[in-house]
Amino acid sequence: FSVREKKKMKRRLQIKASWHSVSSNSQPGRGLVALDEALTLLRLQSSMKESDEKNWNFCFMSVGTPFELEFSEIVHEAYERLNKPKTMITVLGSGTIGGGRELEFEPCISILAG
Repeated sequence: FSVREKKKMKRRLQIKASWHSVSSNSQPGRGLVALDEALTLLRLQSSMKESDEKNWNFCFMSVGTPFELEFSEIVHEAYERLNKPKTMITVLGSGTIGGGRELEFEPCISILAG
């Protein structure tokens, strides 16, 4: 391969991933408030302005069981407000991990996006 072709191949192989992890909590029955807080923290962590739209490739969201009754609404709202990520995985669980915190049996939402 020529030097030019090698450089071109090297550029294709370089993957720049920027990952952000946040966690928020609120009161039971206020899942959209917790989601709004998590999305605000995500925007701040990724240095985005409120008017910016980022196309996330991957998003993993964990929702605490106290938000069980709001789960589908939270997932739909997150998908829309995250600008429809290419891949989004959401789980409902008794514990969430994000933003350097582990919360168990609390009304919380954590998001990992990149």
